[in-house]
This record gives sequence, C-alpha cells and structure tokens, in this order.
Amino acid sequence: MAFLNDRCHAVRPVLVAACLLLPRPSVAQRVIYVSAAAAGTNDGTSWSDAYVDLQDALDDARGRGECPCEVWIAAGVYRPDRGTGDREASFELADLVDLYGGFAGWESCRAERDSRANPTILSGDLLGDDDLDPPVASNCCVAYGGPGCDSATCQAAVVAHMSRPTCALGWQEGCSTLAEWLCCEECRPTRCDNSYNVLRIRQAGARTLIDGLTITGGEANPTDDQSYPTGGGLLSLDASPRIQNAAFVANAGKQGGAVYARGGEPAFRDSVFQHNECYGGDQCVVDALGNEPDFTSCDFLDNRGCGLSTDGDQRIEGCRFIGNSGTGLDAWIGAPFVLDTVFAGNHSGWGGGMSSGGYPTLVNCRFYGNHATLSGGGFYSGGFGAVLANCLFSGNQAFGPGYSGGACGAVSHRLGPLTVLSSTFVGNSAQVIGGLYSAGSVTVSNSVFWGNTDARGDVQAAQLDYDDYFSSLTINHSTVEGWDTTYGGVGNSGLDPLFADPDGPDDILGTEDDNLRLAPDSPAINAGQPSPPLYYRKDLDNHARILYGRIDQGAYEFGIGDYSGDRAVTPADFTAWSSCSTPPQGVTPTGTCTHLDFNADSDVDLEDFAGFARVFGP
Repeated sequence: MAFLNDRCHAVRPVLVAACLLLPRPSVAQRVIYVSAAAAGTNDGTSWSDAYVDLQDALDDARGRGECPCEVWIAAGVYRPDRGTGDREASFELADLVDLYGGFAGWESCRAERDSRANPTILSGDLLGDDDLDPPVASNCCVAYGGPGCDSATCQAAVVAHMSRPTCALGWQEGCSTLAEWLCCEECRPTRCDNSYNVLRIRQAGARTLIDGLTITGGEANPTDDQSYPTGGGLLSLDASPRIQNAAFVANAGKQGGAVYARGGEPAFRDSVFQHNECYGGDQCVVDALGNEPDFTSCDFLDNRGCGLSTDGDQRIEGCRFIGNSGTGLDAWIGAPFVLDTVFAGNHSGWGGGMSSGGYPTLVNCRFYGNHATLSGGGFYSGGFGAVLANCLFSGNQAFGPGYSGGACGAVSHRLGPLTVLSSTFVGNSAQVIGGLYSAGSVTVSNSVFWGNTDARGDVQAAQLDYDDYFSSLTINHSTVEGWDTTYGGVGNSGLDPLFADPDGPDDILGTEDDNLRLAPDSPAINAGQPSPPLYYRKDLDNHARILYGRIDQGAYEFGIGDYSGDRAVTPADFTAWSSCSTPPQGVTPTGTCTHLDFNADSDVDLEDFAGFARVFGP
C-alpha cells in the first residue's frame, strides 16, 4: 500500500551531492537500520546487516540507551506480532527515538529518500487477509433491518450497551454499528485478528518523530476487559511526538479509529487520514481531546465518522476535510485558530463541515457542498461565539426529517457574539434559512449573501436572518440579495455582485472549481468600509486584502495583475508595474504604488509581477 495523497510525498529524492552538505549522525545520534530484505548479520548496523524485524530495532533503541537515535526503515510491510498472531503486540516507540520510512535500502542520508517509490508500511493486518468490505454473516450488521437480529448473542451484546432497549425493538443504523464493534466475528471476520493498536507512544517528548510511514490495519475493538477500544492506528498517551509525511489508512476503533491522543501536545504535519472508521459513526477517527495538538497541511478524506475532534486552542492550518461521513472538524470546546482550510462534501447531523462548542476563529476557509440533517450544513457554532474572516460558503445544505431538521444551509450560530468579515455566502440551501442564522449577536461587514434559498419564500431572510428577540444584527457595507433596508446599517445594497463564474466549469454549484471572484464590472469592488478591521492581511487567494485603497466585499479582492487600476489586465499594466519596481529586490511601496503590492509583503518586486503573468500570460 502506497501513500494515497501527494501530501505524503513531501520527502523526494535529491542529488546525492546534497547529502555532502548535511551533517552525518554523531555518536549521540545513532542510526539503526531495518530492512525486511536484508540478509546479513541482523544487528542493525548497516543496510546490509539491517534488522529484518522492526521490533528488534525498537528493542535495540530502548536497551542500549544511546538515544537520541534514528531508525531508518526500508520499503516493506512490518507487523508488530513477530509472527505470533498476538493482537496485543504493538510497535512501542520510546522517547528520543525517531522513525523514518521511505528508504530503498542504500541511502546514506535522509534527503535521498523517496516515500512514494518506497512505501514503508506498519500493518496491523497480522494474517494479511483484510477485506475492507467482507460479506457479513448476520443481519445484525445491516442497518435498518427488522426487529432484532438473527444472532441472539450479538443482539444481547448490543442491547446491553444501549441506554434504552431500542435495538431489541427495531434494528437501526446505531445498532448495526454497535454490532460491528461488539460482534467482530459476525460483522468483520477478516479484521478480528488484527492488532488492537499498530503503534503506541507513551510519555515521549517533542524530540520523538515519526516520518514517512503508512500505518494501517489497526482494529481497536474491545477485549473482555475493554482495554483496547481506541486508537487503532496510533495510541498516544501523555506524549508530544512530531508526526509528518505519514498516512493513516483503514484503521478502526470505537473512538479515535486512526489516532487517539490523550495528554501531551503532539504535532501533525503533511499527513493523510483516509478510509478510517469509528464504530457508531458519531466519534472522530482522530480524537485529540485533552491536549492541544497542531495540524498543518493534513488531509482527512473519506472517513467513516467525524474527521478530527479537538478541545483546545490549537492551530489548524492548510488542512482539508473532504467526504467524511461525520462532521469534518469537531472543535468541541476551546478557541482554535483555523486558517486556509477546506471543508467539502462532509455529512453530519450538526455542522456538516465543522461544528464548535467554543470560540473558534476561522480565516481564509472554504466550505463547499457540506450537508447537515439538523442544522448548520457548513458550520455549526453552538458555543460562546465565533469569528469568520475571508471565508467562503458555497452549495452547503441542511435538509432533514422532523420539525427541527434542515435549518441553516451555510452557518448556524446559537450563542455569544458572531463576527463575519469579508466573507461570501452563495447558493446554500435549507428547509429553513438557506444562508446564515444567528441566535446570538451578529456583526457583518464587507460580505456578500447571494443565491441562498429556503422553503419560506422571503429572499432577504433566506440569505441572512437572526432571532430578533434574543439577539441583534449589525450589518454594514455588504451585499444581500432581496435587500429591503429592514436590517439597517450603512453601505448595504441588493445589487447583483456579478461573480466571474459562480458554478465553475463543471456547472455544479458547491464544488471547488466555483469561481466566486468578482467580475471587473462588479458593484462590490471597492464597496467595503473605508477602514476595515483585518484579521488577516490576505484574501482567499492569498493576495493583499486591500487593493486600490479600499477593501472589496466578499472573500476575494479584485485586481490581481491590474497594475494600472483600469479593471482590466492588458500590456499597459507592465508599464505601470515597471515604474514602481526595481527588480529583483523591489521597493517599499508608497503613494500610487501601494496597490501593486499584491502579496502584501511591503515590497513591489517580481513576486508581485507574477500576478500579471498569470492573468495575461499564455
């Protein structure tokens, strides 16, 4: 099994000469070699004499006490049981030990690795027989069957774990997922022999690293004493490891099917979590409650259950939550900062893309095509407040059964203050309130609400609504379809914002090719407030947030490549740029040159000219 996403391919081969520039491991930084194909003395001292079993290398690292040290692992599949079939066996990573995968078995420095060409897999599939979609042996494992199921033993186990005897009366989805957890032989026969936890880390510090590995096949279903219901891929307890260029694939558990972390502050970077699952479907495949891990450039793709659960003030940057059958990100409490993150095609009851019980700040985030059956198709805020700046909500939906179902296609906010700055809400839909709803105080500025729909027939209220008994709305310098002045404020209008191509080349609203940038003749250009508060200096394209002296409405700033300020990109813009720049260093922009600093780095140089090249070039 190779890495499933380019994010994991961050370590690529380079010229061998580059290794000469890197320091060789010192005596204190011992390298232990592991290769399943080695045929030497099996002592880990070189590639030719590498350990064949990763467990031997980990024993060596712990036993000799000469760490910090590095374990270099060549391509291959490594299982933790030493061939015994012992489900309780796990790769135990000690403090100050770094695991590096992706080697072919000849390299002399880490920069020569190629993790795509040399997948290094830690697998809990002890018999090598996993079938991710095995034929079930009992209708206990099938959702929405008849009353009860055809295995009295399995049904009794499921009913015993329910607070009410629901599953004894009529089988439903929650009953079948419990059966998967409790009745492995009935529902998951090829996975019942898998490791409970593929990898475990206890009380390790931040100098412990996992890099370039695929972790798969963990099956944390319970034993008789309920010892292993969490962390099928990784169980991290009171540890702060750094995990990067890793893939967690097809792991399962009652909670934290891929990763369960308690205590410590682990950090995840450039990693993928895909096709993992949680029994019951209402837990998250990465459960990081009780600590504050950071996630940078990580993908949560097509998992069964919520993608990530947190409860701290961590930073989540450059991540993607796509196609999960639970909310993408559950920020249960705390005040996380979420930057440059995409939420697309996730499905849940509350908050299809993201839900929060704390006070998050979301900057430069995109929400496409998420769905909630109860409320908040894109984002559900049920805590103490939230900030949304430079965010985009397109094609999110909230439709569900019952009186209380299907509310707020884009955003549902319930308590505390909500601040919405320079954001775009387009084509979201719900049974009630297609766009944004707030039951707390809400302040909106420099934003666009257009084409949101619901079943009530009030165009303005379908875009933006609030509880006028319990909350208040302040809105300025914004575009709202159906605007009739009842919301008050200054600088607001109902003029068509004239997007470039709102449903994109695929003609489907709510997908990532939607072009919701402003067209050159848009009335929303330079229509924002004169001196806006800026949570971030760049727009959703990472261009300067203010061009030509005044902010635009919506998540995108118009003008990249338009150096002359005539709302068109032509050869004349080259002359305008040249008069303000001294390549290659550039100059600090002043006066009429300030609008040419497209990347907001206080310097007009060749990086800014790249905007012209992208628009006008071939």
